[in-house]
Amino acid sequence: NNAGINYRLGQSRDEQLSFGVNFQHSKLESQRIFPTVTSVDQSFFNVLPNLMWRKKLSATDNIRVFYRASTNFPSISQLQDVVSDTNSLSVNTGNPNLKQSYTHFLSGRYTYTNSKTSKSFFANLFLQTASDYISNASYFIKNDSVVNNVTVKKNSQFSKPVNLNGYKSLRTFFNYSMPL
Repeated sequence: NNAGINYRLGQSRDEQLSFGVNFQHSKLESQRIFPTVTSVDQSFFNVLPNLMWRKKLSATDNIRVFYRASTNFPSISQLQDVVSDTNSLSVNTGNPNLKQSYTHFLSGRYTYTNSKTSKSFFANLFLQTASDYISNASYFIKNDSVVNNVTVKKNSQFSKPVNLNGYKSLRTFFNYSMPL
């Protein structure tokens, strides 16, 4: 369930500001009866803010800043702790203790376009952080082991999804164009 509200300021295309917030309630449920009975029952309530600002600096250039928060939920196969041993050298399972990932995304863009000279320049910056980021942990088995009643052989790889904190990503993109 998701509900939200946004408000926009600015009557012209020269400068606009919009901000808002979404309220989200999510419930993750899973029930398994074979090979053993188990269930997943997790509930989340999130506040997801957003913001967009655009300013025309001159007839040829403008700047835009965009921010939003979002969530990413684990899939059913990531939540179920059923061991898949179809490939005996690469065994994987799910993790019923996975939490949703909460992400902050910020981007900035500067644009310069001169139609008289046909030159343009674009500069983009993207920053993303996430708490409880969903990734896979891989282990190399040194001795035969048993996981959920399944034998994992020595020298095989065992993988399962896990939540990681501290995920950060910074990307940039620049583009300059001119006629030849």
